[in-house]
Amino acid sequence: MSPRPYERSMPSVEAVCFDLDDTLCVPALSDETFHHRVAERVDTRPPFSAGQLRAVPDDAIEQPATTTEFFTNLYRAAAERYDAGVEPDDSLIERLGEAAGELSAAVGVEFRDGARRALEFARDRYRVALVTNGRPETQPPKLRQLGIADEFDRVLCCHPSGACPPKPAPEPFEWVCSDFGIAPETCVMVGDSHPADVVGAHGAGLRSVWTPTNRPHEAPPGDPEPSPTRRVDAMARLPGMLSEMDDG
Repeated sequence: MSPRPYERSMPSVEAVCFDLDDTLCVPALSDETFHHRVAERVDTRPPFSAGQLRAVPDDAIEQPATTTEFFTNLYRAAAERYDAGVEPDDSLIERLGEAAGELSAAVGVEFRDGARRALEFARDRYRVALVTNGRPETQPPKLRQLGIADEFDRVLCCHPSGACPPKPAPEPFEWVCSDFGIAPETCVMVGDSHPADVVGAHGAGLRSVWTPTNRPHEAPPGDPEPSPTRRVDAMARLPGMLSEMDDG
């Protein structure tokens, strides 16, 4: 069996980068409840199941500028993917997106199980950065709601319209390493998205811990490329995994 990437005599961990959405935090409502309430707000039955919406690939969703645009683009991509009696240019798509944006702001987020302790563990031992795809207008309020706005040494909100390009571009990771004055191989990226977090981290020379949420469609094929340095399916296991990586 060949070694994992970066597994040969690696230096100690000096910094940890965290993704935000679905890594440190999750919506306060379940997907099923959320989308049912969205449909109720526009007085219709849900045109897509929560499972169908979760199964829409990331690369099928046009990059949004706002949370409302994200949901609008998600519903539009679902309309293109499924025969649900809704066309991508149907006005219902816009109304669903607006309702979803409003509801998302109202219900907010909560910690993913084990994430608070994992962040505390990392914070006590390493430099810590947040590298999240999203606008500066939408991501910091989530940090304030979680009470962790001051827990990071560096926060990068990455978006096509901003100075920081979104993951998997290498720039966010390179900027963190440059700011911290560390070599990329001493930095670990922790995130739920294989295309954004693992691919992006490895492209910049970092190690990775892939933390997929319980959504089977997001799991890449049996031998994903690039393979994550480590994988944990529960954030509660992250402290032990970081300690193992720190020991080389």
